[in-house]
Amino acid sequence: MNQRRVFYLDFIRVVSILFIFIYHFNIAMEDFNISVPFSLLTNTCNVTLGHIGVSLFLLLSGASLTYTYPKYKTLKEFYKKRFLSIFPAFWLIYLGLFLWFDVPEHTGILASETPLWYLIFSVIGMDGYLYAILPTFYSIGEWFLGMIIVLYLLFPFFHWCMKKFPRIFFVVLLIWYFAWTRLYSFSLFPVERSILVRVFDFILGMYFIAYIKKLPMIVGYFAILGSIILLFCPLPLPFMDRIELSGIFLFVALCTISALITSEVFSKLCMYISKCSYPFFLLHHVVLTRLLHKHTDASFLAVEYFIIIIMTFLYTLFLAAGIERMLQAFFGYLKKRKTPALIK
Repeated sequence: MNQRRVFYLDFIRVVSILFIFIYHFNIAMEDFNISVPFSLLTNTCNVTLGHIGVSLFLLLSGASLTYTYPKYKTLKEFYKKRFLSIFPAFWLIYLGLFLWFDVPEHTGILASETPLWYLIFSVIGMDGYLYAILPTFYSIGEWFLGMIIVLYLLFPFFHWCMKKFPRIFFVVLLIWYFAWTRLYSFSLFPVERSILVRVFDFILGMYFIAYIKKLPMIVGYFAILGSIILLFCPLPLPFMDRIELSGIFLFVALCTISALITSEVFSKLCMYISKCSYPFFLLHHVVLTRLLHKHTDASFLAVEYFIIIIMTFLYTLFLAAGIERMLQAFFGYLKKRKTPALIK
């Protein structure tokens, strides 16, 4: 796989982060009753930007893991890398917010009547995913962080099935998707948040990176057209099908668009934001909520709205970059400690 394909992974990751950030920013504006004459798109004609961002992120996660998986020699090495990519940043930010906000304000864990042992769900990163069905100490990340953790655990099995029985496994995947989306009836857990359904996106991303070596431009242009239709033309399809089609068409469309981008500066910018995307994802909801609650019931001009959303994005990116550098420095220090000095 060439570097152009590596770039499109970064490009799609940046777009998914932007969609999720814009969606949550506008939702927070509504929650705090902040009015503006004009704002960025939140809802398309079929689904929201949040739905599309999650779908892109799940497709991307399956594709990214499949791209990097061959370099791991053992399952232990794979799981160690996944553990280090998720939990240190999660724990660091969780602890930081606890010390920064909960302790001085006596909120969160300190004020909750939830049994303290439920903190285990936060330790393992599942608090946001389980928040809808039981009390947890959820404070950072989003519900699909827990889903991603489970999918990462199952990835080696999915990868084995895909490589061993590619056609059969794909047919089973399609049957699984259509069965669950038509029969799903768990009221506590919306269908779009069910791992039983969204595993489809994840594995589809795996197939894309494993078996599509070169995307024909005609397919890419068709995907761009399909994306435009799904964004601006309401379709009489089941809700989950609209989410999946929006994510799949836009994923392929962005792959095509990325092939047309030749700017080295833009490529480096996407790579930089992509590297900071995970701590950004963990932080963004807390940051924009903390900033916007100060303007409850306010009215902004359109220009003020755009200044605030841009500054909030940059501020969150700045914090995310700082956390990323802090973790890299820490891991670099540990690596040096484990490497004995050479005796000449």
